[in-house]
Amino acid sequence: MAGNSEDIKVLEKCRVAPPPDAVAEFTVPLSFFDMRWLISDAEHHLHFYRFRHPCPNSKFIISSIKSSLSLVLKHFLPLAGNLIWPVDSSDRMPELRYKKGDSVSLTIAESSMDFDYLAGDHQRDSYKFNDLIPQLPEPIVTSGDEVLPLFALQVTVFSNTGICIGRNLHQVLGDASSFLHFNKLWVLVDKSNGDSLKFLPLSSLPMYDRSVVQDPFHIRRKIYNERKLLKSQGTPTVLNPAISKDEVRATFILHPIDIMKLKKFISSKNRNLTGSSNYNLSTFTVTSALIWTCLSKSLDTVVREKVEEDKHAANLCAFINCRQRFAPPIPQNYFGNCIVPCMVGSTHEQLVGNEGLSVAATAIGDAIHKRLHDYEGILRGDWISPPRSTSAAPRSTLIYVVGSAQRNVHDFDADFGWGKLEKHESVSTNPSATLILISRSRRFKGALELGISLPKNRMDAFATIFTNFINSLHVRSPL
Repeated sequence: MAGNSEDIKVLEKCRVAPPPDAVAEFTVPLSFFDMRWLISDAEHHLHFYRFRHPCPNSKFIISSIKSSLSLVLKHFLPLAGNLIWPVDSSDRMPELRYKKGDSVSLTIAESSMDFDYLAGDHQRDSYKFNDLIPQLPEPIVTSGDEVLPLFALQVTVFSNTGICIGRNLHQVLGDASSFLHFNKLWVLVDKSNGDSLKFLPLSSLPMYDRSVVQDPFHIRRKIYNERKLLKSQGTPTVLNPAISKDEVRATFILHPIDIMKLKKFISSKNRNLTGSSNYNLSTFTVTSALIWTCLSKSLDTVVREKVEEDKHAANLCAFINCRQRFAPPIPQNYFGNCIVPCMVGSTHEQLVGNEGLSVAATAIGDAIHKRLHDYEGILRGDWISPPRSTSAAPRSTLIYVVGSAQRNVHDFDADFGWGKLEKHESVSTNPSATLILISRSRRFKGALELGISLPKNRMDAFATIFTNFINSLHVRSPL
């Protein structure tokens, strides 16, 4: 967090509130999608923007960021507000609430670190990202409610090179699609000095109406009761953790020709995959399968002996956007959570075996297909509680895959006026799982970027296994 090292200097800590003409109070109930995230660690995102021209006026940039943030918050009031969680014996449920006077915590800092080092693809010390992540204010208890701030920002200036905008946010606020919407409008407001808001159609503004999320089986209350029980048992929620000094971050590139050969290779290992009517051999499926098997094999390499728990459950979790799964579909400008987990199970022994890639792709493809086409299961909440083997899984066997192989979920075209997005890092500090970020490449057309953080020795092993396999695809016949 800012100010913890000699590489960073905090220039200002301030609060940014919506403009005076914003409504005095705004309350949003939580849908069952939102309720799932009541007990969860905060998300940390870093967006690196390279200056288009050298020596820009950083004071002007900071002033512009503050004013545009204030203007756009008028339409994203929950970001300035708080999560209100009743702690008394009443039957009330949590809600998002903004009241006049609420604001977003903003930290302004400057860094002497190397921008190119941090925004690169090579291995970088993960702990060096600590100082770029803002701190969320601590919760307080008042009048029978726990009041939890949900969103904090930090703008770090790298002299003559670029800026990093760091976000620390509670996942109960919304999913990646929601924050992509926020970012697009913020950029638009900043570039137009706020004039663009006067001409935006209603469909371009965020919509908070939770009635569009149907709940015919009343699982909203069920999820809340489960989360309330976890809270009463002292289940921790980590908002401002530190990143381990033992880990490194790296980004791997899959080019279109790699993806094509990967699909052909998996098809040749199990021809039933492409002929199956159950699911398509999608880019996301084969990419996730490749990562999963390479991570499993890297564990064997690091341990340097046969893993004792070969038959231990290995789990991968992807997330599915449900906006188009409802009837009628949930509007694209809906701001909130609308994703469900898709848990995939296998064993370490299967994943490191000769047919590991085929096994992984089959399991992932089948699980995603079933989740996508089980509308009633989504409404019934079949996804609420993870399998028992997953909840107890050590980090080496639990992987979260986030992002998309199709959509630009990080908006690399976003440009505040001083440069486009150079790099996005999703920084996980969850010690019980490995987070993989899949996104469209910002540099290579049709390629994917795979972001990952691992202990140094494990990363070295993963990089070797991953690179050797990709190279082998280009020298062997896939058919």
